[in-house]
Amino acid sequence: MDKLKLKKVAAYCRVSTERQAEEQTIEVQKRFIQEWADANNASITQWYCDDGWSGDTLDRPELDNLRSEVGSGVWDAVVFI
Repeated sequence: MDKLKLKKVAAYCRVSTERQAEEQTIEVQKRFIQEWADANNASITQWYCDDGWSGDTLDRPELDNLRSEVGSGVWDAVVFI
């Protein structure tokens, strides 16, 4: 039997409050996403993480980078929590 093709995915994580940052929410999100990738034959080819950006603004530099790279073909899908 042939091996299943490894899916290439980008991952996006974000925290918006100081409390979330103190609780290491980015690291928790990254761990959950990596566990999902490991269980689903996926390889995280790019991490996009916006740490500490307020929910009061739509300014999310890493989300903007992710959006701009959607058509690049570097990854097949995006995963986030």
